[in-house]
Amino acid sequence: MHDDDYPDLLGHEWRFPRTAWDDDDPARPIDERLALITLSTRAAGLPPDVLLRAWPFVDSETSRRPARAVVREVRRSLGVAAQLIAEAPWGTGPRVITVAADPDGTRRVVPTSGWEGPDRNRIVGYLACASAVGLTDTAVDIRWLPLEQAATNPPSEHGPRLDPGEFMFMGTTDAPGQIRLWLYKHTDTRAYLNLDAECWPWRYQPATGTYAPHDDPADAIAALRLPAGVERGADIGR
Repeated sequence: MHDDDYPDLLGHEWRFPRTAWDDDDPARPIDERLALITLSTRAAGLPPDVLLRAWPFVDSETSRRPARAVVREVRRSLGVAAQLIAEAPWGTGPRVITVAADPDGTRRVVPTSGWEGPDRNRIVGYLACASAVGLTDTAVDIRWLPLEQAATNPPSEHGPRLDPGEFMFMGTTDAPGQIRLWLYKHTDTRAYLNLDAECWPWRYQPATGTYAPHDDPADAIAALRLPAGVERGADIGR
């Protein structure tokens, strides 16, 4: 992507937002849902003084209103921007945005080259707001997203809450149907918790060497508990 690709949009001094994560396997981008949840949560946590950095990119009518109205509009714009940034690597949306690389290799979310339409300037405004507040300046660590989401929204209402600090990340693998799984090992029980992008747990089947989803997520949570009488930190074997 070169500065003159979009000469009439943001100016030579501007850059579109980075993609949300540094993925070590670009052929398998992070699941769109996880990206959207993470970016939306990040945007919701931004304080008003940061959001006001996007003041130049709200529409002219809003820009003349009090700061609180600008903050409200920027929050709305960031919600749309989060969706666009999450969709970009997958091409699942209306294909008005795509991912392009700067000369230095930085991958950014940009309007699709050659696309014209009545909403083009609005799309640019959403992306500009995201860049102005640094929504994706800090890359998302995709290794822990499913576990962090499962800890926030437990897969079983009856099971204990998950503490990501009690797990080790062991990598990713594919389940049947090209479903990506994130593998976590509990530091005390050595039991595995294998989660898909929907944070649903899967069990390993030694007989076939494949994975299958748990019928009841409580089963996966139960396997993480220490045996009765065993203290945390005890060596119970691998």
